Amino acid sequence: MSIGSRSLARVIRATAWALLASGLFASGATAGLLEVVTTAGSASGVPDTEVRDALVGPISTTSTTQFGSPPGQSSSFGTSSAAADYGHLAVFGSGATYGSVSAPALTSDVTSTASWRDSFTVLPTDLSIIGSAAHGIALVGLTGTTSVSVGSPLGSLASAHVAYTVTVNLTGGSGAQSGVLLQTPGEAPQFSGDPLPLVLAIPFDVALGSPVDVFVQLTEVGDTNVSAGFGGNNTFDGDFSHSLRWGGISEMRDDQGNLINFSVTSDSGFDYSKPVPEPTSAGLLSLEALFVLGLVGIRLTLGVAAPR
Repeated sequence: MSIGSRSLARVIRATAWALLASGLFASGATAGLLEVVTTAGSASGVPDTEVRDALVGPISTTSTTQFGSPPGQSSSFGTSSAAADYGHLAVFGSGATYGSVSAPALTSDVTSTASWRDSFTVLPTDLSIIGSAAHGIALVGLTGTTSVSVGSPLGSLASAHVAYTVTVNLTGGSGAQSGVLLQTPGEAPQFSGDPLPLVLAIPFDVALGSPVDVFVQLTEVGDTNVSAGFGGNNTFDGDFSHSLRWGGISEMRDDQGNLINFSVTSDSGFDYSKPVPEPTSAGLLSLEALFVLGLVGIRLTLGVAAPR
């Protein structure tokens, strides 16, 4: 099963967000910036868009268009929201198209993006090694859920799709992971990419006492549609509202592999040496356990022995 042109366009848009973010990062944009972007469009293809810079907290935008009578018999809607704080990002997006066989073609699509940009400095306890090369491992974790449902019959061009992308750029290291869930008529949902929950364990190099730029972004895109003359109830949902959390800097080592005692300062005041605590009421699989697994995995990859 291949991704349809509309779903492919949404994947391309998500990739474009990541490339744009990387470009801003590379251009040396001001550290200490929070940004959220949400878009929800339905039916007419004209989206509502809202952008805020240096914002702590959520913003959301919703677009709804209805056809036919009574309302809801043939309609489409989409909603998206995003929230950003240093060390924590959350996005949410859902949409649906409800069409009768006499309804026109209907569409619903959303984009939700949250990011933070900052700069931190690793300071060794032993000040005599300021300026020396060091090698750290940064951890970022993501939890969430995705679902799609397509009730349109075989022969229609309907689909439902939701995708997520995590991008992390550090001075001296970077990484990205993503996943896509897609369903078409008569088929079971198909997933490709990096499954949830996930942890990015990112090695990075630094000169002790020198600033490290950091950019972290979470993007969700989703869409669904009903073909004219076919009808059907089609939905998508991506819930990352608890969601992406910084997992701390697990360790710093010198060129000989010796552990370095260190502390971290940052432009924002956020302590990058420590993980962001999980919400106790979230009921999600512990990211702390996944951070440990991610660290063990990267040590094995690098051939570095874990401390006893």
